[in-house]
Amino acid sequence: MRSYKAALAAGGTPSAVFALALALATAINLTRTRGVAGYARGRTGRILVMGIVRGGSVLILLEGLAAGGALAFAIGERPGRTQITGAMLVAAGAVLMAWP
Repeated sequence: MRSYKAALAAGGTPSAVFALALALATAINLTRTRGVAGYARGRTGRILVMGIVRGGSVLILLEGLAAGGALAFAIGERPGRTQITGAMLVAAGAVLMAWP
């Protein structure tokens, strides 16, 4: 979270920051993970849905960070519809990832 906030403060756009983070994480995971194809076989739809939900929620989170900061609620700002939607998508993504 701190790295995202620093990247946004340095002038990065939320979508570019997310794309770079996702590309780096994908490269790291592909070099560390064996048998990805075997795991993904039969779970392609589920993996795509999780990716879309997670990607969308992170983009909403980054937009919120760029607009109001991570501690906005603590200083009296109330979350808007977009921020609440982002929080719900993050929660939904966590549930989907944990689903057996």
